[in-house]
Amino acid sequence: MRLPPSPAAPDRRASRGGSEVDAYVAALAHPQQEVIEAVRAIVRKADQRIGERMKRGEPSFYFTPATAPARAVDMAAFHTRARGPVQLIFVFPQGLVRDGTGLLQGDWPDRRDARFIDLRDVHAKRIPLTRAVKAWIERLEG
Repeated sequence: MRLPPSPAAPDRRASRGGSEVDAYVAALAHPQQEVIEAVRAIVRKADQRIGERMKRGEPSFYFTPATAPARAVDMAAFHTRARGPVQLIFVFPQGLVRDGTGLLQGDWPDRRDARFIDLRDVHAKRIPLTRAVKAWIERLEG
């Protein structure tokens, strides 16, 4: 049995492209599978230091800072068990980022979620999602 990469030393070969995540999503019986794939592509494209892995049974993204390549920081995870809109839940270990677009929802002190109804909605939110990911990285790197 292959164990998932640890947060301290992610397997970049598997997780950048997310082969474990690829297999999970391919086998996922989710009505919004195409939406999940589209969101994954946008997040991964935002920065080459973003990787993917399975965490707590869900596809998730992490960021590896250039200043600390052995330190992976959790960024966001899908909530694939929910039906309806696809939910991507961002965690903010260094404080929330500003979002004037309405993409990031919720009033939790350290997280927000982004919801995507269909592919058209993903396309409409592509720029705000990319900006949110980049703002998250900027906040983390100080």
